[in-house]
This record gives sequence, C-alpha cells and structure tokens, in this order.
Amino acid sequence: MKRLAIVAATVLLTACAGRSRVAEPHDVSLAKLAPSEAQMDRAELANISGAELRVRLNQDLGPGISSVNGTFSARTTSPIVGSRGRVLIPVGSLVHGHVVHIDQANRRIELAFDRIETRSASYWMRATVITAHPYAATVRPEGTPSIETVVLQGTAPSAIGGGPPAPDSEADDSAPRVDPIVPFDAELKLKLVAPIGAK
Repeated sequence: MKRLAIVAATVLLTACAGRSRVAEPHDVSLAKLAPSEAQMDRAELANISGAELRVRLNQDLGPGISSVNGTFSARTTSPIVGSRGRVLIPVGSLVHGHVVHIDQANRRIELAFDRIETRSASYWMRATVITAHPYAATVRPEGTPSIETVVLQGTAPSAIGGGPPAPDSEADDSAPRVDPIVPFDAELKLKLVAPIGAK
C-alpha cells in the first residue's frame, strides 16, 4: 500500500512538471506575437492607398537636364498620419524616383516614384502627380497606360527659371537657355496609387 502511494505521488509530480514545461515556451511565444509599434506602422502603411502628400524637388527636371533612367529626389513637406493618430511618414522624408522617358519636342517628361525613406525605414512606393502647377500639367498620352508612372508636360517656357547655378560656375551667355519642365524647389502634390510596402 505504501509503495502504491509513492508510485502515485511520483506519477502526479511528473505530470505537473510536464505541464509546466509545456506552458513556459507557450507563454514566451505569446510575448513574441505582441506587435511592436514599428510592425503596426508597417501594417497600416501596407493598407494605405489614395493618401496624398506634398514634396519639394531637390533638382531641376526636364529635357537637356535629365536623362532616361536618371534618378531624382524630393523631400516631403506634409506628413502621412495613420488611423491611430501616429505620424507614419514625417515631414522631411526623402522620396526617390527615376526618369522613364523624355519627349523634348513636346516638353514632356515621364517619371516614376520608387521609394520613400524615413529616418528609421525605407519603403517601396507608387505615386502619381496630382498637380505641378504652375510649372507643368499632368498628361497621359495614348500608348502609355501604366499607372506606375506620370507624364508631365511643361507650360510655355517661362521666366520662372530653373534651380540655382552650380557653385563657382561661370554663366555662358552663348549657350542656349534650358528651361526645366519642373524646377528645383518646386512643390508637387502626389497621390499614392498603391499601398506603401516595406523594402
């Protein structure tokens, strides 16, 4: 009888120990599943489409200035704020893009916006230009149906001029004047045409 009691107690202790060993890693895994603020921001950005933001160009864009596949950049002047009131894309974030096509005869330039970079992360992006007033108008010529690019057509050459000359450079009065379609420091209003994705 005494031996039976000892065996029963041993079985009970072993069963309790087994349950505690199973519970411990389960609790740890639950802790790992708790999303961080960064993960929540990324998840919210992945569902954002149609949001608008303003950017200011870091260089001139246009025929005689830009080249096909050449890159350009801009800084955001307005934020993207999530549904929880958190700023997801702050002012001053860097937007990167590249030139897809240049039509010098019609003063048109086709652009693609590729990614947006904050202090803590870099995201893929696709956006179109809502307005580039007063420098250019957005057009979508026949034969270029992609929503991933935007075509800007310059207004008549204006007295607005382009960006500042390079430091220590001398002006050449004999050289033909090159008017950018969109000059340095011009502000563009963009609209996201797809959710922002983590790089």
